[in-house]
Amino acid sequence: MSRKKARARSHTRHKTPAPNTAAAAPEAIDGFEFLATTLEAFADSTDRLRIDLPAEGSSAHQDGDGTDLQPLDDFSSPGLEAALLPVRQLGYAIDHLRGAVATLRAPQVILSTFSLYRSVGEVAASAYYLADPDISSRDRLTRWLNSRLKQHEEVVYFVDADERPAAIAAYDKCVAQARTAGLDPKRGRDNYGLKVFYVGDKYPSTMQQMDALYQQEHGDGFGSSIYRWLSAFTHGQEHVMPMFRDTTNATPTEDPRVTLSDSRLDLRSALMGANIAFESLRIATQRVADYYGWSTEEWRVEVARSLLILSQLNKKVGLGD
Repeated sequence: MSRKKARARSHTRHKTPAPNTAAAAPEAIDGFEFLATTLEAFADSTDRLRIDLPAEGSSAHQDGDGTDLQPLDDFSSPGLEAALLPVRQLGYAIDHLRGAVATLRAPQVILSTFSLYRSVGEVAASAYYLADPDISSRDRLTRWLNSRLKQHEEVVYFVDADERPAAIAAYDKCVAQARTAGLDPKRGRDNYGLKVFYVGDKYPSTMQQMDALYQQEHGDGFGSSIYRWLSAFTHGQEHVMPMFRDTTNATPTEDPRVTLSDSRLDLRSALMGANIAFESLRIATQRVADYYGWSTEEWRVEVARSLLILSQLNKKVGLGD
């Protein structure tokens, strides 16, 4: 894949001072800031990987050249578009993680932190799915087109009625592109006046993608379970709120961040979600790096350092090893 074909990305870089574990143990400094700085350094390290183009001979390089794929209207190189999408998804996940870092440093914030943790996992799972090393270039193109169909379908659902015909036309154009690619779109269930299609296998749900993300290292059903748990915070469901409720005999593990009169976020609660967000992005990044043929030596050093710090913090608040 030539550099001319690569999409230019502007990056605002800044180096985050890494916590010095030799100079200051977690119990000696503010736990929230220690966690925030650790996640921030991990996000920056992961973002630096995304600057590199696919390595010569990597699967992404071959998919990006896409010489056997016919141009599709606005997309002169559909193989390149399909190859770039996992990297874009990683960027979105990093953005959500940085948002979570900001909430850890903000007073009177609880639920937003967990909503952002969920978003990290959700988008990382999408990148993991799109960078599957065991599929062909054509299968990857199919997943990319299915992703685009789902996105255009969502636009049809949220636009005003007078804008819906244009949104449907954009969706139909995407279906036509799939036909041009010889992918034989299949009819799904119509909705809002839209004739719904998909190509290949139906695009998996978010929970299915989360299960796939965690399946190899954590077993079946783990991903969907944590997604449901994090979603409960996003939707303000009462069954998870006791996690934050203050009680007369409660002794916070860490100086609490008070929001509502009866709720607080302590370090233990913050870590429960942070562990998930970190692990989601770590697993997805390793797969995308393999797909792109990136050198991950420096990134792995940062991962090991971050895991050590998280382990120290987890031990401090009683979350195990």
